[in-house]
Amino acid sequence: VAYEKLSSVDQYMLIKLNHFLKKMRADFDNYDFLDAYRLLINFVNNDLSAFYMNVAKDVLYVEPEDSQTRRSMQTVFYDILLTMVKLLTPILPHTTEEVWSYMNEPEEFVQLTEIPEVRQFDGEEDLLDKWSEFMEVRSHVLKSLEEARNAKMIGKSLEAQVDLYVNDHNKELLEGLNTDVQLLLGVSKLNLHDLDEADSDADQYNDGVAVKVSVAPGETCQRCRMVKEDVGTDQAYPTLCARCAKIVRDNFPETVDEGLEK
Repeated sequence: VAYEKLSSVDQYMLIKLNHFLKKMRADFDNYDFLDAYRLLINFVNNDLSAFYMNVAKDVLYVEPEDSQTRRSMQTVFYDILLTMVKLLTPILPHTTEEVWSYMNEPEEFVQLTEIPEVRQFDGEEDLLDKWSEFMEVRSHVLKSLEEARNAKMIGKSLEAQVDLYVNDHNKELLEGLNTDVQLLLGVSKLNLHDLDEADSDADQYNDGVAVKVSVAPGETCQRCRMVKEDVGTDQAYPTLCARCAKIVRDNFPETVDEGLEK
């Protein structure tokens, strides 16, 4: 999938990977391996694990195999893998060679390759600024979710419904991401409101955001694990939400019980 056809969140992650690569190359050139190690840990823990892989679970496990959303994310994951394997070869040569043997690349050994060159993407600074602002909004939601967990209101974030109250700037920001904000926040239901509609018991933040966490209504879908009010609406799949039931019905029609269709 070409960069221009990637989703906004996938473009953001590809740009973050590119900035990480640029800094790693500079540290390698200066033999500054301690800083390179710190960069690696920060990228893997914060950008990759705590954010992108958390978002990816729903897309990669739930979306149809050939869906544009899934293919877009797979493209970025492969680019991350390719970059990481080449970057880590001077440090972990045996491990990276083993990984390389499972990759579909022309070189027989990763040590015969070059470290990737840094790329430039159109509008990348504007995109980074936009996503940096979103990450601040997301941090408020995560804080409120953590407080709800501590209060034993919810167990995991997919058990939560979030009412998000934002000012005009943040509302425009969220709409401008052109992606599923509910998925980015990792909750089962998201309601977006104007800031002046915030309930008195909502968590207030000083940058035009208020958050209220409650228990998501409905039942847990056995496929996507989200709590949905439309679980069982397709009688052929009584334990699945409407979204998952449609995906399974469209892609695996053999699973439909014809007796229930009559």
